Amino acid sequence: MYIDIHTHQFSEESVSIKNIDIQEYLDTTIPSGQYFSVGLHPWHATKNYHAQTENLKQALKNQNCLAIGEIGLDHTISVNKEFQLLALEVQLKLAMEYEKPIIFHCVKCYDELAAMLKKMHPEIPLILHAFNGNSQTASMFFPYNSYFSFGQYLLNTNTKAAKNFVFQPRDRIFFETDEFPIHIKEIYLQAEKISNISEHEWQRQILYNFNRVFNLHL
Repeated sequence: MYIDIHTHQFSEESVSIKNIDIQEYLDTTIPSGQYFSVGLHPWHATKNYHAQTENLKQALKNQNCLAIGEIGLDHTISVNKEFQLLALEVQLKLAMEYEKPIIFHCVKCYDELAAMLKKMHPEIPLILHAFNGNSQTASMFFPYNSYFSFGQYLLNTNTKAAKNFVFQPRDRIFFETDEFPIHIKEIYLQAEKISNISEHEWQRQILYNFNRVFNLHL
């Protein structure tokens, strides 16, 4: 069984969580049995963030909505940083209220995200998607119920993700395809190559992590 923790495509070839933006959720017919996450992406955090996040409550009632996400912070875009922080805090509160895991988008702002978590003290599972940090960065999130999702960056042996992957606890790891046109199996095979842990063993480990985080029994 292959598990894709974060993808932008519907898939029948793996157990996957399809990322859906709030506005997209209102306009999308979700296939029966398809797991998904929903949230206000930092790219779309405007001064109307509060009204937009109100729609989250509707989505969170769907039994196949497994997580809030992707949400977070991004220093590489022109979107007002204050609105990003406010939208993040509102959605963190909702995740804690509804007891939903979070899938984070975090680009060049791990320090600020860690500061927000220190302020909020969430106990829910927190998944840093497309993680490309080093071990020191990862350690900032160890005080929380945090997980690290590896995808495209793992395929390039020169990235921080590929160089530091083996140092992360196996019970804190997920794999993803994100928006890239690759099969999730490629990430499993690369993980096998880097870690010398078999693809089959990674399947077992990711399944265990998935069931634990989302309280499922696949």
